[in-house]
Amino acid sequence: MVFKKKLPLAVVISMSTMLMMHVFMPLNLLCLLQTHFITNKLPFSIHRMVFKKKLPLAVVISMSTMLMMHVFMPLNLHANEGELEDPTNQQKRSVNMHELEACPEEGDLLPEETPYWSDKIEEYKKPKYEFEYVGEKPLSICCAPDNTTKKSFGYIEPPKFTDKSKNPCWYDGKRLRCMPYFFIIGASKSATTDLFKRLLMHPDVKCTRKEIHWFSRLRTLGAGLKWYTSQFNTLAKDINTQIKAGEPTTSVIGEVSIDYLSDVQVWPHLTGNQGCYEPRVTIASHVRFVDPKAKIIINLRDPIRRLYSKYLFTAKSSELFKNPSPEQFHEYVVKSIRLYTKCFQQYSVRTCAYNSTIARRSKIMIHEGLYVTFLEDWLRIFPRKQMYVVRMEDYSPNIPGELSKIYNFLDLAPLSKPQLNEIGEINIVNAGKNYDVGPMMNKSMYMLKTFYKPFNERLARLLKEDKWTWNDQP
Repeated sequence: MVFKKKLPLAVVISMSTMLMMHVFMPLNLLCLLQTHFITNKLPFSIHRMVFKKKLPLAVVISMSTMLMMHVFMPLNLHANEGELEDPTNQQKRSVNMHELEACPEEGDLLPEETPYWSDKIEEYKKPKYEFEYVGEKPLSICCAPDNTTKKSFGYIEPPKFTDKSKNPCWYDGKRLRCMPYFFIIGASKSATTDLFKRLLMHPDVKCTRKEIHWFSRLRTLGAGLKWYTSQFNTLAKDINTQIKAGEPTTSVIGEVSIDYLSDVQVWPHLTGNQGCYEPRVTIASHVRFVDPKAKIIINLRDPIRRLYSKYLFTAKSSELFKNPSPEQFHEYVVKSIRLYTKCFQQYSVRTCAYNSTIARRSKIMIHEGLYVTFLEDWLRIFPRKQMYVVRMEDYSPNIPGELSKIYNFLDLAPLSKPQLNEIGEINIVNAGKNYDVGPMMNKSMYMLKTFYKPFNERLARLLKEDKWTWNDQP
């Protein structure tokens, strides 16, 4: 009703429903229905009014609260009920930055000819491989008619970095602000935390907060660039002191936000994606626009074992999966594969991979293992020389050797073998925190191997190494 412009009727029905709930349901349930972040900020408590026999006042306050929530909170929060999310119903944010090429005023919702970035699943299995580098441009043509003559690309103008700092920094008046020199963007449960902790042991890599998620979440919620750069104030002050003293500045900082690689929630909110079933502007687009020389590190792991590891880890740290077991995991595998297989029959692989509704219904986030779909987007935006892909199966048994390669990729001063060995001998971070419920069932393994096979083979063609099929793993 909301999106068919029947807002008054929708509000009336919603409010009538809430009135019945508040009046006829047990009063103690009324207390539970309060929204904590609103109630906690009020100088009174509804449940106290109820139990002090001030029921009419309690109902009025509760109904007023719900009215504000239904009218003033973003209406699109309830739009994603269909199996395939329609991005035309997504809230779009107006931002002020770089201009994109305007979309045509007339045209089809989806292009008649399917470009390679929208290949169906059968195309993923073919030996022929196409790759198109776009750099600062959008990943694809416009998806829908748009009467706007100009598109804004993000929230800020690209900074003018000083050439006196190795780390990307610039002066905002007299204050020096800095951004990360490198990003570790995923995948989860692939030794990203372990790698970051060891990188911090290099004398030129300074400690920063992990999992800031500015490009993927906080920026779309209103946290500006000044807030983001304030997370790196300590380094900025040190570099500023070195610059004023005429000393060389070799210190750098990095950010680890593992959802940057495969986030499927934020892209509909990025300007330029109106009417799209798959993004033409991604997180990578915004990182490149602000910091075109950023170095990107991607940790990957056998997608099957990564999926099971994350399932067990999530069960340990949240209420999403109660009483985890190989049998329960298999049920989710069957459901997830069914959802994506059905989607692949109707839509492109990329459309399905980026669909947030299917991802939520999957629960185990099986889409995160479709590495090649997301990695292609990053490689179309960043030059290959600025990206380093780490295979966890190579990293874990040879940490000193892999660290040496990564330090070299980051253009950091080389460390001696004894130093590298000392760093490598430190206990693995985040290891052993999962539930021990035994290995996954053989039928789960078989189903997942079949599901991921075309994606792994395409990844191997993309990176030009057979090891990315993970056929060498038992």
